[in-house]
Amino acid sequence: MKRIHRRIRTERTGSASAWIALLVGLVLGVMSGLSVVPTASSRHSVAPPGASATASGCAPSGIRSPDSLLIPTAGPRASLAAGSSVRASYQAQLLTAPPGNRASLFVPSVQASFPTTTGGRVQIYLHPAWLPITGTGWSKSVTASTKISSAVGFPHGNATLSTAWLAVMANTTYGGYQVQFRWMWATTNATGGTTKSPWSGAVNASTSSQQPTRFFPAPYVGVVSTTPLTGAAGGSTFTANLSGNVSSTFFRILTESGTGHELNSVCRTTAAGLTTFNASIPLDYANGTALPSGSYIVHIHNEGGAIVVFKQVRVR
Repeated sequence: MKRIHRRIRTERTGSASAWIALLVGLVLGVMSGLSVVPTASSRHSVAPPGASATASGCAPSGIRSPDSLLIPTAGPRASLAAGSSVRASYQAQLLTAPPGNRASLFVPSVQASFPTTTGGRVQIYLHPAWLPITGTGWSKSVTASTKISSAVGFPHGNATLSTAWLAVMANTTYGGYQVQFRWMWATTNATGGTTKSPWSGAVNASTSSQQPTRFFPAPYVGVVSTTPLTGAAGGSTFTANLSGNVSSTFFRILTESGTGHELNSVCRTTAAGLTTFNASIPLDYANGTALPSGSYIVHIHNEGGAIVVFKQVRVR
């Protein structure tokens, strides 16, 4: 069992910008608030994206990643004393067999979030990881745990496991094989006693509070390097050198404000036979005006709409 120990805090829900803040927190391994969920997209489906997608167009703005995790389950209903611990674990399973009946999934940063009686959240973070799966059984658990620094109560609302729309990826093409995920939590009270949840159930419908637990992972895309993430000049070009599934495809690259407002987007078509690709976007507004000093978000969607890259860029 893989185990990661992380610090904990409780937080109140934030503004409409907080899902963007959460995404920043997941990628950078820090904590941030929660809030409004992006609008659902018709491209979110348990079926692989259509083969008719071509490099002549890009996925629409605001599309939800069709390969990310947002899994609700009944949360704890208890009060925990200072020094108590909370643990979250997830597993994956192959539903269709790849060659050799073996697969390795790249799971991005994951957050388990638990509402509290004070209106805040207890949040646990799990680092990005490659998750090997063999056969048709469930994988080994990936687990994170933390200790409560002060007493906290839980109202038995839904707890969620989320990648904040970042895609689960694999070294395969779309539709190569189907996977499913599940998760569970456990609390151990400093005064004695451990409570464990059952594993979360299957989710089939896509709503603002859940996504299907069965899906086709996105083809893997990695980041080899980027132009500087701090001190960039407004009007200059941000570039991410990508590896993995970058041949004969296209990427939609967006810049957003810190509040999640889209400022600019471009489509980049790739040629056949590539092993790396420079995905770039000018640090401008859509009208060509240079971005002023501030913090911005650049994220990259693949041809299926999945968010495969997320970076925070500071313009001087």
